[in-house]
Amino acid sequence: MALLTDIELTDVLEALNPMQMLFSELYVNKNLSGGEACRRAGYASASRYVQSARLLANDNVKAYVEHLKSVQAVEAEVTAAALMAELKPVAFQDVTDFLEFNEFGDVGVKSLEDLDTRAIKKISIKKGKGEAEGDIITVELHDKLKAIEMLGKTADVFKDKLDLTSAGEKLATPVVESKIFINHRRAGEKIEDSEK
Repeated sequence: MALLTDIELTDVLEALNPMQMLFSELYVNKNLSGGEACRRAGYASASRYVQSARLLANDNVKAYVEHLKSVQAVEAEVTAAALMAELKPVAFQDVTDFLEFNEFGDVGVKSLEDLDTRAIKKISIKKGKGEAEGDIITVELHDKLKAIEMLGKTADVFKDKLDLTSAGEKLATPVVESKIFINHRRAGEKIEDSEK
């Protein structure tokens, strides 16, 4: 995401028409789908999905949308570093960080004051019955694999796009030659008859 300078923002806004500007603002600020943002911005309902794809491919609309998203992130104080700091304890959790063992082999949960509790999703305590005397404590942790995936995406470790370049250069588009033969004949006429 890129926060535009005042000069860059002025240039982008001057290049946008009022409907493009309204589309961008609805798309980001109201968190609408492209089609719904198009409809509310005044574009024809029948072509709103095609039009939203065109708008989101427009360089000036793209720049304004990215700017608006950056403004939202700054206002919410959301940064990549803050997201990574929150995801790190979940991604690198180990169940033994939460458990303690005594000399008799009994297992207990460590004191919460000693733990980074961001990885804990839920703690439940049930009274044991019958052979299971005492309290049964269940500690449920957040999804470690999901946190690793999100952390990897935030750190740009995982790529969702395939880069088809060669040493930074675009690959040549292959040229395919084909010959098309058109046989002009009447319906029902055999090929041998039309060669006469």
